[in-house]
Amino acid sequence: MNDASEGPPTLLLVEDSDTQALRIRRMLEGHGFAVTRVASGEAALDTLDTRITDLVVADYHLPGMNGGQMARQLRMSAATRMIPVLMLTEGGEPGLEREGLESGADAYVPKSAEPDLIVFRIRALLREGAGTGGGQRADASPLFRRARILIVGGEGARARAWWRGWRP
Repeated sequence: MNDASEGPPTLLLVEDSDTQALRIRRMLEGHGFAVTRVASGEAALDTLDTRITDLVVADYHLPGMNGGQMARQLRMSAATRMIPVLMLTEGGEPGLEREGLESGADAYVPKSAEPDLIVFRIRALLREGAGTGGGQRADASPLFRRARILIVGGEGARARAWWRGWRP
């Protein structure tokens, strides 16, 4: 994670909808994050080949490679496996949340969630990553990645978290 002297935490927003991207980007920048946006999973992987960010915020439904496939690719690369991934979606299809988490996402939050919840999850992932290798710069060489899973249900549901040694 960035030191205070390095500036705000850097986020890569992977969102194909210009409208959604603008809304999410403004919200994140309003909370002090530096945001770069790309419109596809392939573009995200290309961006991360040249510049590692502290965290990836990705829509699950993307053209071409979906967010789950992108997360799997991130976990397969030594350079990007430690970057925390927050998966966002509007989709309510059965099993979508599970698939996103099994693919390697660290947390899954509906786009319709309160902005404060999204920001809270990002900050929590950045804090967790600071001690386990996630969100570190390319010059850091972490050896292990602690698995994290957060499942946030629909309206009125309780959030539950499981901390296990699970690895995608």
